[in-house]
Amino acid sequence: MSEPTVRLTPQEHLARLSRMADEVRAQLAAHAENRRRVGEALPAGVEDSLKHLSSSLRILSESVESMDQERRNLRALADVAKVVNSSLDLATVLNEVIDTVIRL
Repeated sequence: MSEPTVRLTPQEHLARLSRMADEVRAQLAAHAENRRRVGEALPAGVEDSLKHLSSSLRILSESVESMDQERRNLRALADVAKVVNSSLDLATVLNEVIDTVIRL
């Protein structure tokens, strides 16, 4: 019997990739130390490239999180606009606007 598929958010995917890059970098650093003992070295820039990859993934994750928050805010604004355009009752409109502001 197969396990149910779990859908990850973009942030979770990026966090997973960042952790994997960190793990690969750590393993490669340990391997490089062993290779140095026998007089061999890893290709130049490999460790730095992995460090840069990990850093870039973290920055991208922060950017995605920021865009997701902006998307939620815009959706809330669209919901308020929909209520304003669909109701002539001021109390209904004000209640929806206040509820939306509280959610944000």
